[in-house]
Amino acid sequence: MRIFILSLTAALLYAGAAQSAPAVAGKFFKYSPDKNAKPISYTVDGVSIRVVKQVDRDEPDMFTPMYTISAKGMKPLTVKGEPTMTHFGHSIAIGRLNKGDKIASVILQNYSGGAHCCTSVTAVVPVGGAFQSVSMGGWDGEGLDAFPKDVSGDGVADFQFLDNSFLYSFASYADSWAPPIIMNILGGKAVDVSTKPAFRKIFEAEMADARQQCVAPKQAGSFRNGACAAYGASAARLGKYPAARAEIVRHHQANTDWDYPTGCAVAETATGCPDGQEVKYTSFPAALDAFLKQQGYLSAR
Repeated sequence: MRIFILSLTAALLYAGAAQSAPAVAGKFFKYSPDKNAKPISYTVDGVSIRVVKQVDRDEPDMFTPMYTISAKGMKPLTVKGEPTMTHFGHSIAIGRLNKGDKIASVILQNYSGGAHCCTSVTAVVPVGGAFQSVSMGGWDGEGLDAFPKDVSGDGVADFQFLDNSFLYSFASYADSWAPPIIMNILGGKAVDVSTKPAFRKIFEAEMADARQQCVAPKQAGSFRNGACAAYGASAARLGKYPAARAEIVRHHQANTDWDYPTGCAVAETATGCPDGQEVKYTSFPAALDAFLKQQGYLSAR
C-alpha cells in the first residue's frame, strides 16, 4: 500500500517528572504504558500534559490513558484516550499549530490495535481561556510522525492523512493505493480542505505517481486497479478526470475477481441503501465513477 513517510522528531521523558523546553514548532513524545506505570508529565512551551494509566480490572492487559492538559491562565481539560493493549505505545505532540497562537496545542495519537487499524488522532487546541478537544478521526497505520505545518500559507496548520475509504475498495489492503486528504481545524471542527488550490502540487505529485503504476505494463492483478483508483481520485481533485479516465479504461485490470464497491439507486438512509435499491457494477471504470461521486471527488450530477 502507498503511504507517506514523514520525518520524526521524538523525545522521551521519564516517569514522575515534568520538564520544560523552549518554544518549538512541535515536539513529539512516545508514551509507553508498560514503562510508565505511574503518572507521567510532559511540558513544552508552557503547556503541560499529565498522563494517567487506567487499567481495566477485568482485563489487566487493557488500559485507558487519561490526559490532562493545562497551561497558565487556561482552564485544564481532561481527555479520555482510546482503550488499548498495555504494550501498545502512544504518541503525544506539543506545539503551536496556527500563526499567531500564543498557547501551544496538543496532538494525541492512540493506536487501538487490530489488523491494519487504527490510530485515533485528537487535537487539543486553545480557544479563549480554555482547551478544546477536536477529533481528527481514526486512520490506518501509526498516524502522524511530524507536527502539522501550514502548507497553504494561510496561517492554519494542515493535517495530511491518506483517504482510508480506498483501502479494500478496489483491491486487497496490500494492493490498495490511497490518495491524500488534507484537513484543517476550523470553527472547532476537523474540516476536509483538500479541494483548496493551495494543495494542487500535492495532488499533482500523487497523480503522477499513481498514474505510473496504473499504466505500467509489468503491473498486473488488483494492484494495478488500486493504483488506477488513486490516479482517478487525484485527477478528479485537479479537474483532470476525463483524460485520466480514458487512460484508466485502457489500462485497468478487467479480469479480476475483486468485488467492486456497490452504489445505491436512491438516496441512502441512516441505515444505508434501502432493500432492492443496491447497484452492482460489472466494470471497474463504472464502479470508480460511482465511488468518486459518492466520496465527493466528482460532482454527483
